[in-house]
Amino acid sequence: MSRYVGQHGAKGREDPNHKQPFKVAVSVSLNADGHQAINHLKTNYPNTYYAIVSRKLISLLDRHKEVFAKELDVPELLKSIKTVEDYDREFTCKVNPGISSESYYLDHSCKEDLVQVSIPMLLLNALDDPLVPKEFIPYDLPQKNPNIFLALTKHGGHLGWAQHDESASLGLFVPSNVHWHDLAILDFIASALTVLEEEENLKGSKERPIEIS
Repeated sequence: MSRYVGQHGAKGREDPNHKQPFKVAVSVSLNADGHQAINHLKTNYPNTYYAIVSRKLISLLDRHKEVFAKELDVPELLKSIKTVEDYDREFTCKVNPGISSESYYLDHSCKEDLVQVSIPMLLLNALDDPLVPKEFIPYDLPQKNPNIFLALTKHGGHLGWAQHDESASLGLFVPSNVHWHDLAILDFIASALTVLEEEENLKGSKERPIEIS
């Protein structure tokens, strides 16, 4: 989605009449570099996160093998797929002829596209995210593109930001159904839309002809 928003920003710069599909965008726990993300999981979490993602992909392909029965011998492919990279090399690249696993990760990275974003966009990351470590966060992006708002929290993990349920009898020990970042995102969207509306009204008042009686 982040790449999609950036691509539409680029189209808007090329064509002033291009209509943007969104007014505001939000990305949470984003790693903008697909290849970097895979290498990080494989190197630092080979038996946990990387293994879990690998098993999920294998299970998903096995569950829907009939869909690709005319193109591929999926049961045979599954024998050689053990990891995420195996999956992309043996399956993803074969159903998308002409691409390699390297180009696939590059094409699905939004690092360069974020510079082109033309609408208010929040990037929310936690500094203790095990999947997107702080070294991967694009700290200089807001300077390159003023439409980007980078918000960082000391804690929150990966898509975490749990908060306790104050109405529960056990208090701090019971997590709320609504996480902190849910509310933060809604606040950002509401504020951004308000500013955009004010800017639109101001633009309209400047364009409106002055009547002289």
